[in-house]
Amino acid sequence: MAIVTDIANFYPLRADVDDDASSNNGTNTGVSFIAGGAGFDVADFNGTSDRFTAPHQTNDPFSVENTTVSLWLKSTASGANAVAVGSHYTSGGATNPLYALYITAAGLPWLLIRSNGGTLVQATATTAINDGNWHSVVFTRSTTAIEVFVDGNSEATGAFAGGGTLNNTNVMGAGCWVSVPNSNVATFYAGQMSDLATWRRVLTAPEITQIHATGVGQLAALMQLEAQALFASVVHDLPTGPPVYARTLFASVVHEGTAAPSGGGSTTQGDAIQGTRLQGRGLQGNSLQGGN
Repeated sequence: MAIVTDIANFYPLRADVDDDASSNNGTNTGVSFIAGGAGFDVADFNGTSDRFTAPHQTNDPFSVENTTVSLWLKSTASGANAVAVGSHYTSGGATNPLYALYITAAGLPWLLIRSNGGTLVQATATTAINDGNWHSVVFTRSTTAIEVFVDGNSEATGAFAGGGTLNNTNVMGAGCWVSVPNSNVATFYAGQMSDLATWRRVLTAPEITQIHATGVGQLAALMQLEAQALFASVVHDLPTGPPVYARTLFASVVHEGTAAPSGGGSTTQGDAIQGTRLQGRGLQGNSLQGGN
């Protein structure tokens, strides 16, 4: 299965807070973009007011049972629980986290999810990530459990029964809960962030390891390689036809998820990439844009 399968949102965070997977673009409040040390820019949060929010979608991944969130973080902050990404709901006049990935005062990724019955399910990783280095952090939610991965390794799990319910007024916040976090619960995140992505499925352990091994800021490149592999498969399986025909067929399979003609490429692979913006910045400049 391709990494891009069932991707819901992808915020590369190079120069803006746009969503390159579904155009669910965010609203930026103060987040700047600085050199990431690897030839590209990353989002920088000041820890006092910077954040961005993205509208809730009716098909938001947290509206379904199986969900994955992945992001890269770099920070040296300590002394307070800061929210890297999360959402909330309001009940009885109180604002509560529906899900939140905190970085604890000790620098540990701490996942909190509230079930339908109001039960808080928590899982805290064991690796401190506030050492000034880049770390990949991934968390998943299935119908039975939550799990936190740091640098490709599973570090914490929690039993989970029953999903939270999001409505169309809830938003996702990065750098805080939502527009302004509850100061009694968490502070703003201070540090850098790259490649924030969500899926409507639970990524497998090998996929999570692959995201980490590919490196910070390289998720778009990883999806590009998958797309090129699909292109090569389609071309290889074609009985006859010039390269232009092959590229046309590939575009049809990718954009529409339609069946290839007899002897053509795999529609399963085509459907895996259906729905992503091949015209987005993450996939520009490769052979899929009409090159040879």
